[in-house]
Amino acid sequence: MNLRQKKKLFRKVTGQNPPRWMHYSSRRFHNFLCNPWGGLAELKKQAATRAVEDFNWNISRRNEWIRSSHRYRR
Repeated sequence: MNLRQKKKLFRKVTGQNPPRWMHYSSRRFHNFLCNPWGGLAELKKQAATRAVEDFNWNISRRNEWIRSSHRYRR
């Protein structure tokens, strides 16, 4: 991604032009746009982590529902 595209992305996300002091390769720029620092590998790692967390959350929610259900109480 070249500098022009990065500026355009910043404007699209924030609705304003980036300040002069902002360096587009810095961690601050990536954090501001909510883009992962580290490229495609980091993006894939975040997606995999999110999928596992969602799966675990769904399982725990299902287990709570089963425990609270009157059918399975003794």
